[in-house]
Amino acid sequence: MYSHQVGAELFRFPDLRTLMARATPLRSGDQLAGIAAATDVERVAAQAALADLPMGMTAHIVFRALSDRPATQDPAMIALIRDRIGFDGLLMTDDLSMEALSGSIGDRTAASIAAGVDMALHCNGDMAEMRDCASHCGLLEGAALARADAALARRHAPDPVDIHALEAELDGLLRGRADG
Repeated sequence: MYSHQVGAELFRFPDLRTLMARATPLRSGDQLAGIAAATDVERVAAQAALADLPMGMTAHIVFRALSDRPATQDPAMIALIRDRIGFDGLLMTDDLSMEALSGSIGDRTAASIAAGVDMALHCNGDMAEMRDCASHCGLLEGAALARADAALARRHAPDPVDIHALEAELDGLLRGRADG
């Protein structure tokens, strides 16, 4: 659940999908689909709630109206996220090992950090690539470190789970029994 108060009115958004839909600029297709913000004030509330999230992730997609560079490596896109949207949370790349960007892992990492992301993600477990990524990302310090600390401080303990029941369910699924 996401929420933001504007004046005396509290706006609630049940999930991230709804929050994103209500935060976007008004489009007729969104209105027809019933996902657009009902008012400009609700849109502003959704944008403020979105800007207050503790972490965000860039995408390796190109917004040609802004630049020919992938968003992850585009200083103009990072500035738009920080300044226009007002996002001040920890900003990380999507997985740099997914082969969506050109260059070596080190080149991808360096370009992403230089563009203004706080943290580079490398997820495929290839140790040589992990070392290349780590050697090009620098230390987490300054504003990036403060944003990482703030994001970590907002974590909460997970709900308790029955490990044995989950293991039994997984075992059943692996054996082809839908009910565990």
